[in-house]
Amino acid sequence: STFRDWSADKTDYSREVCEHVLAHKLPDEVEAAYLRGAYLEKRKALMADWAEFCYEKTI
Repeated sequence: STFRDWSADKTDYSREVCEHVLAHKLPDEVEAAYLRGAYLEKRKALMADWAEFCYEKTI
């Protein structure tokens, strides 16, 4: 997807944060249980950066 390509190529966010934003199921169920509320601030920042990227493309 465009988001996945952008986040991998143009940002320094970890793969885990990006996958969490996409709501993809993590392969390790134990890890997923611990990460339920994790990365909230990083996810918010990532989505703000994504919105800025998308908005730039409309101008």
